Amino acid sequence: MRLLDFFRRRRVETPPPKNQYVDGITPGDARERLRQQLRYSTIASMGWSWSGGVASSWTGEKYPGALNYAGLWNFNYEILRRRSRIAYWDSVQARALLGRLVENVVGHGLILEATPAWAIVNPKATEEERRAWTRDVETRFHLWASSKEIDASGRMNLYQLTRFAYLNILRDGEIIDILRYSPDKGRMNPLEIQFIRPEQMINPSAYELVKAAEARGNRILEGIEIDTSSKPVAYYIREELTGKDVRVPKYGPKSKRLFVSHSGIWDSVGQLRGIPLLAPLVHELQKLTDYMIAEIEATIINAVIAAYIKPSQVAPASRALAGPVQRGSSAEQVDAGDPRQTPPSTAYIDKPGLLVQTLKAGEDLASFDVKRPNVHFSEFVKAVKSSLSAALGIPVEVLDMSFNQNYSASRACLLLFWNVVLNWRSFLAADFLAPIYEAWMSEEISAGRIKAAGFETSVIRAAWLNCDWVGIPHPSIDPKAEAEASDLRTAAGGTTHERAAREYNGSEFSENVERLKIENEELAEAKKSMAPKPVEPAQIPPEDINEEPEPGPNGGGREKKMAISSAERK
Repeated sequence: MRLLDFFRRRRVETPPPKNQYVDGITPGDARERLRQQLRYSTIASMGWSWSGGVASSWTGEKYPGALNYAGLWNFNYEILRRRSRIAYWDSVQARALLGRLVENVVGHGLILEATPAWAIVNPKATEEERRAWTRDVETRFHLWASSKEIDASGRMNLYQLTRFAYLNILRDGEIIDILRYSPDKGRMNPLEIQFIRPEQMINPSAYELVKAAEARGNRILEGIEIDTSSKPVAYYIREELTGKDVRVPKYGPKSKRLFVSHSGIWDSVGQLRGIPLLAPLVHELQKLTDYMIAEIEATIINAVIAAYIKPSQVAPASRALAGPVQRGSSAEQVDAGDPRQTPPSTAYIDKPGLLVQTLKAGEDLASFDVKRPNVHFSEFVKAVKSSLSAALGIPVEVLDMSFNQNYSASRACLLLFWNVVLNWRSFLAADFLAPIYEAWMSEEISAGRIKAAGFETSVIRAAWLNCDWVGIPHPSIDPKAEAEASDLRTAAGGTTHERAAREYNGSEFSENVERLKIENEELAEAKKSMAPKPVEPAQIPPEDINEEPEPGPNGGGREKKMAISSAERK
């Protein structure tokens, strides 16, 4: 007999004595029954999936179950996106968290600053040639980015699309944009962008598509076809109008153009779909919103209920407020306790002051004890917001846009937050803007509008595409003090002009010097042309000076000489 069978037999042969437990149910059976009820009722309805006591699917909530069992997580992307969107629209705190990031990371848009690696692409190019090339590229790109032809729907330009894309990445965890190439010759550039909702990228229902992917040695997961190294090679998009599944390759099979750009928040190995930034916070955000609304409603109720009737201990309560009359009316003298008299009708109070005349003996009109708003409301909300903002690297002062501390503390908050801003800005530039810039540059070079020798080679291509994306500068509480501190650090050798320029606005010091040199020369030339011309002194004709004085009876010659002397003095 096996050991397991032995213990099973022992458990069956020696049942517990009757009535030892309530209804004959052991504590172990009670726990199992409760576990079964939770499994098939509340937990299942909230999106939990249990397998052997281990939570294998997470949708963002913290209850029921309190602390989750340790195990392998499989994210339910659909429910996470849905709850994150609800939190964004219902919770003012969620909207503020994402809004602060979008406002500071993107602002009014990230501006292209072309910085090719000239040592690789063209070491012999002069400074004027380099400056002319970068100025031409930046101007062309800015004109195209400022137009709405980049948007397939014709609604936004690139700077607006960048802000829109970043917000969707934070809220939904990802964004899918299809790069289309228009054959219209009248466009500045054939490239245009079409956004796809994350719900449209799903596993295809047509068996033929799945079989074809398997024949290529690939597999389809979460609407993405990946190869043996888990590299995406195609995306399956469900059209909203027809309901058909369409396979869109990541790169064109012939042209090798980029067709699909998929940007998202990845934090796990093998993760194919993005996780919303608010996913770990949706539970707290929802409860905090419920609490704030409950406090507001309680405050309104307290404001509406101004008074109540304190009943008598010896008589039944009366309907004291059933027939209030206006002060000074004839019905004021009616005795409500006399059944022989007609009670007054309800008065419409349109002025302050009313008379409650139906109180019985022992009754009193008492003022409502106002306990709302809760005196600890703001402190509790701030404590919860502090933990939420810290989870995303946003100081609560930045979240509330309120700096009530001293200069050093406020500056420290901004510096810490700006590190988060720079990290997100580099992420957005690499995942969203860089593919667009590369596709735009390829079309410009193919059309002959931009010259870039050796662009077909991968290393030289990367050297030509090297660039920076400049956003709004770091906010300064005291710009003069910070500029002076930067000058002192540079003079003492604690930093360099190159690093100071990059930290200030992301620019290159050498590029700034070259530009300032040209600008200063142009400014000096402009100042010369604007300078007022000096006024020349009045010239006296020589003939007037050498002319002999004419004699006259009244000393005319003497008077003329004196006049000449006066002109000379002038």
